[in-house]
Amino acid sequence: MKTSIQTGKLLLLLAIAASMLTTGCDWKASPIRKGIKGGLAPINELAVTPGDEAELAAVTATEVARVQYRYRLTVLREYCNTVGDADRYGWSGQEIKNLDDAQWFTWTGIPEVLPPKGESLSDADARLLVESVIATRSAYKKSMRDLEKFFSGRLSVEKAKFVNRARMRFDPVRTYLYFFSAEAPPENMRPVNIIPAAEALYTQAHAAYKRASLIPLAPDYKKQREALRLFLTITEQHPTSTRSPLAAFYIGHIYREYFNEDVRAVMWYERAWTWDHRIQIGARFQAAVVWDYRLENRERAMELYHDVLKFEFNDVTNRTFAKRRIAELTEGGQGGLTEIPIR
Repeated sequence: MKTSIQTGKLLLLLAIAASMLTTGCDWKASPIRKGIKGGLAPINELAVTPGDEAELAAVTATEVARVQYRYRLTVLREYCNTVGDADRYGWSGQEIKNLDDAQWFTWTGIPEVLPPKGESLSDADARLLVESVIATRSAYKKSMRDLEKFFSGRLSVEKAKFVNRARMRFDPVRTYLYFFSAEAPPENMRPVNIIPAAEALYTQAHAAYKRASLIPLAPDYKKQREALRLFLTITEQHPTSTRSPLAAFYIGHIYREYFNEDVRAVMWYERAWTWDHRIQIGARFQAAVVWDYRLENRERAMELYHDVLKFEFNDVTNRTFAKRRIAELTEGGQGGLTEIPIR
């Protein structure tokens, strides 16, 4: 019996270590390697063909779209810094980094493209700034698709590959709608319909999620992105499906465990239990842990730990932890991270 207990503790410690290593791992743009089949030379500059007016116009239009998009992100970030909006400040910074990481080369042989002159933020409106970001992001993505199509039509295979790679390196997870009401269906939605298309999407998404999570120390981020996209599709295209609450839970979980998107995660966890008040997958518990240990909002965490005891009955480990954590917080203690149950 003693050996069995010791083995159990060892497995728990290994699971904790795995969780700590994988939780919050960030996305990195795929490297450019030379010498592999279909690979690209690691260049820093890509030149427009001299005298080719059509190519000059196409490349310049794309660069204008990129600079405009980056500028609108910078303005939004400065505004958020001014008003103390930490969440959107962080998101806009992530999106700027995502844009900069995606295109590793610069175009030469085109006129210098400069951002607009600075604008006053004294009477700025957050929603208008966000709308400008989203509009310029869409224009940039379209311009990249158009440029790739242009080079493909010209049989400029190498340049088409470079544009395609830059487009693929632009990570959709690191783009934001900045207002959660725009990212998810409303909390008062009632998902009561069994929709075959949503059932099929859920089966596909959950299978991708499980495959991506088979090896804790080496998660498959590509598969997690696929699962995230499919779960999001359920909430976007079939919001009244009975699968939407579970999809919301897994969206939150993927954001939390694999992309370090803690604010997004707790918002999606909350959608899971507001859409299905009886959900037993542990949405309240997972949200409580994020609020407690990552976002350090112990008041909100305490509320949710109490809700775990009221509404979540299927996981004894979670309930035991919630009781202990309530006692620690009531006494003013901070508790230990190593005590968090692994899921």
